[in-house]
Amino acid sequence: MKKTILSAILFLAFILGAADALVLSEQSFEKIGYKDTFIVSGVQKEGCTQIVFYQTNLPAEGQFVVLSVHAEFKPLPQQPAAISVYLNDENNALKEVKATEFISGWSRIVLPTEKVKESNTLKICAKTSNATIEIDVLPDSMIGTYLMPYFPEGSFTKDVSVRHPKLRDEINVTVKLKNYGSEKAYDVEIKQKKPEIDREDVKAITGATEWTGELGPGEEAKLEFTVRITNPNTRLLPAAQATFTNVFKEQETIYSNYPEIVPIEPNTLEPVILLSNPINLLGDNSEIILAVKNNGSNPLYNVSAKLIPAPELFVQGDLERNIDAIQPDQTIYFKFNATANTRGKFPLNCLASFTDINAYAFNCDEINIEYRSPEANLGLSVGIIMLIIGIFFYAYIYFR
Repeated sequence: MKKTILSAILFLAFILGAADALVLSEQSFEKIGYKDTFIVSGVQKEGCTQIVFYQTNLPAEGQFVVLSVHAEFKPLPQQPAAISVYLNDENNALKEVKATEFISGWSRIVLPTEKVKESNTLKICAKTSNATIEIDVLPDSMIGTYLMPYFPEGSFTKDVSVRHPKLRDEINVTVKLKNYGSEKAYDVEIKQKKPEIDREDVKAITGATEWTGELGPGEEAKLEFTVRITNPNTRLLPAAQATFTNVFKEQETIYSNYPEIVPIEPNTLEPVILLSNPINLLGDNSEIILAVKNNGSNPLYNVSAKLIPAPELFVQGDLERNIDAIQPDQTIYFKFNATANTRGKFPLNCLASFTDINAYAFNCDEINIEYRSPEANLGLSVGIIMLIIGIFFYAYIYFR
């Protein structure tokens, strides 16, 4: 029994020691001389206070200086009430934290290592709203130096393989989360979007859309999946969401960027083959017209059109033609001349494309062009003449 109790005590001491190892230094506002609660009250009021703190040991690589603001929002936290933090007389706020973003009354703000000096001044500004008429910044707010997992801006990304996807085509999506901190992140859970969001216009089709685990320093987690876009007005994909347990034993939630897309209709660029004569004689030059129309509402740039004839056809000139741009509802015509030395029906295909960041290709419907020998046409003509003579002869006998 005594051994069991001793083992439990040692295990608890180990856990507490490991937790303390993450805290290199920590001091409250009260401890450094700011014992009073900073209060801003009234409807849509704003006020600021200054806190001077000393960082005798400047943070080394992998160490993070964190401001922990403890605040109360009365009677309830509601936007646009917020607290803004400025460091060392910077004109721009280091961060603005909305009242609804505080976790159980706390907000953790990582101070840029390169801007932390031995002597530092923090300016903390509170702004009330119509619903939040009082904000109290409490003296147990803290400044500390920690070893911790860290996910700065740009560490959590969501990217698409095609910015202008064709409607109802599948596109590849990649979500990445990388730990730039000095400690492992625990209880990490990544989702391709907020679970409460239901987007009918963006449907996940295949692949991994969730990930759970731990992320050590420098490690990266990845989701790869495909989605189908069904609405031509969709412009933003939902941001990915990640949660993890931070160094303060809080469950923190972060979000990726919102990928931008501009869907295009499947027939945005419409190529069509037109024939002046579907039936031709061997050796004759046949005119083939490749018409390319922009059915979209935006100009299309770097347009290419290619005629794809059967091997039995001889087409003069380049099979591929290029043009800088086609305006909305504009049609461009490319002319070709073809001949054949073999009788038969031969398929004609074509391909049109335009390029911005990506290339987009559109196929035309296949059509046939026929070539006949002159003898076949002569026999056909003689047959028609004989038929007409027979009809007249029959009529003469019948009506005589």
